[in-house]
Amino acid sequence: MYIIIGCIILIAISVLITVIYHSKCQFIVIKISEAENNIDILLDKKLDLLRKCIPLIRKSLKEKDFMEELDDFSKDGMSSLELHNYLRKNYNKIFKTMDENEKLYKRKNLMKILDELNDNELQLSASIKFYNDNVNINNEIINKFPMNMIRFLFGYKQKELYENEKIEEFEILKEK
Repeated sequence: MYIIIGCIILIAISVLITVIYHSKCQFIVIKISEAENNIDILLDKKLDLLRKCIPLIRKSLKEKDFMEELDDFSKDGMSSLELHNYLRKNYNKIFKTMDENEKLYKRKNLMKILDELNDNELQLSASIKFYNDNVNINNEIINKFPMNMIRFLFGYKQKELYENEKIEEFEILKEK
């Protein structure tokens, strides 16, 4: 009789722990999904803004082939992480070109787009920070006991983080 009661109590505790951790993980998964959606929207907007800048820069510099790889660029098959890295390189290339050609700063329509691009970049950085913070929590939770025992039941997996741009910038400065 005591063995049956003990088994029932053990099963009840196991179910309770599973429900509590599953709920906590579900909440984090929802937050990560929301951040991924925001990042995707902001990356699409960033691509559009970069594409708007290019003809204006080409016209001012009289360079027909400036960043023409973006003209035919398709993000199909790219992850958000890959797209983010690709767009970041092009974003940096535009600002490097701006710094090398002061006359570009006099183009009001270009400056308006660049202001939008900078606002987008701030929003993107905030969304990436939110995403990375929640991915860190997710990865930590699913690797701790007891969740590491039950994560396979619910299909929880570790997520990849976006690169920390500040660390990359520091590494570039360190090399100089």
